[in-house]
Amino acid sequence: MITELLGKSRDELRAFCVALGEPAFRGAQIYHALYSERKFDVAQITNLPAALRERLAKESRVTLPEVKQRFASSDGSVRYLLALGDAEKVKTFNTPTGSGQAPYAENPESAEKNGKEKAGRLPKPASVEAVFMPSEERQTICISTQAGCAVDCHFCLTAQLGLIRNLTAGEILAQVLLPLEETHRSAQIQKKDAGLPAGPGQVPPAATKSGLAPQTNIVLMGQGEPLLNFEPVMAAVRIMLDPEGMGISPKHMTLSTSGIVPGIQRLALEKVRPKLAISLNASNDEQRDALMPINKKYPLAVLMKACKDYPLRTWEQHGST
Repeated sequence: MITELLGKSRDELRAFCVALGEPAFRGAQIYHALYSERKFDVAQITNLPAALRERLAKESRVTLPEVKQRFASSDGSVRYLLALGDAEKVKTFNTPTGSGQAPYAENPESAEKNGKEKAGRLPKPASVEAVFMPSEERQTICISTQAGCAVDCHFCLTAQLGLIRNLTAGEILAQVLLPLEETHRSAQIQKKDAGLPAGPGQVPPAATKSGLAPQTNIVLMGQGEPLLNFEPVMAAVRIMLDPEGMGISPKHMTLSTSGIVPGIQRLALEKVRPKLAISLNASNDEQRDALMPINKKYPLAVLMKACKDYPLRTWEQHGST
């Protein structure tokens, strides 16, 4: 069985290497290479022994989405339309030819219930959007957590799709890793061509190969309701917020919810978590019921109580940004 590496935690990669008969620290090396250095081909992870790289090339893969379209703006912003989970379209590293991997059909209701990645099989094809937004000394990436959405907010175009499926942790992470790597490569090319760094505001602030721009913000505000895909979302969040992983600051990551109260309560118990934002869109139940049917299940009084009960970290209490 071919093992997907992207989306696995450090502990999972350590266990994977032990199962291969390798020292556990090799998993930590793979973890750092994937998320900090953005090396998606195991042949590039040169601190691994050649024999292990050869074995990983046969027994594992790193799957990135296909960029179906890029919509570039004059301010440097890029909106990506990404194809996910289609064996004919996604960019897969390390997978042997003829491995026989194929997409599988997934029941959306089952996906919404547990949100767990099914090992060894590619999810059914779907498309999502991610947006890279640069500004001087910072960059923001808006990512999706589901293909489609079941919440049915009446002002949202994604609601017209319904829920197609949940995204895996790897598919969520790829929406951040891909723009960062493209930005890094673009900046390197421009510097090489010009012989000098570009002036402020002329190019996106490039992420270095081992780090990030002076400030990198991640917002989970794309397609889908993050709290209805809790486990894969949090698996991705932990990797993004891990200093040994992608190194994003919790102060610079925001998860936006339509108001899924059990999810808010569950998020409150997480040791590592992003900031929380609530999409209200109305100040009373009558208006919110009309705009966001989820309000009928979790009306404003219930939602506000969940927000009041939500524990704030010290820097949140003092309004730090």
